[in-house]
Amino acid sequence: MHGLIFSELKKYVVARLGGEAWNKLEAEAGLANKIYLPNQVYADEELGRLVGAAVRYHQQINPTWKALDLIEKTEEMIHRVVRLKIPGAQPPHLNVTRTSPKKLMMMYSSPRRMCGVAIGLARGVGKQYKEPLKVSEQACMNKGATACAISIENA
Repeated sequence: MHGLIFSELKKYVVARLGGEAWNKLEAEAGLANKIYLPNQVYADEELGRLVGAAVRYHQQINPTWKALDLIEKTEEMIHRVVRLKIPGAQPPHLNVTRTSPKKLMMMYSSPRRMCGVAIGLARGVGKQYKEPLKVSEQACMNKGATACAISIENA
């Protein structure tokens, strides 16, 4: 995973919750005092651990939500805020449709074409909520599709 993503996540957390929250988040993710440089590459799994720990700190997350609820609301509750609060931030656009109580269809689009991050984050959210999710890609921008179609359902 590109270090720029880690750097932007840190900026967001520090801006919203303060530097101490970032330190706690790193500690909870088992990455205490890790330094992320924008021009380096880091393990995708580390981002999943940080985001999973960050879920607990986000003030707009309803404590009654399940994993699918969080994923369904990500565009509205998180990406919208990121675009407003962080100049130049360009999180992907997600169009999520609940196709059944236990299944979502997420349309991911971004000029960066990092659908693998979306897939990994969805799996990480499932792990964080202790709800195994089956995540599969039905179409991919990296294979010619105009957007990535990602099916996410309770396993």
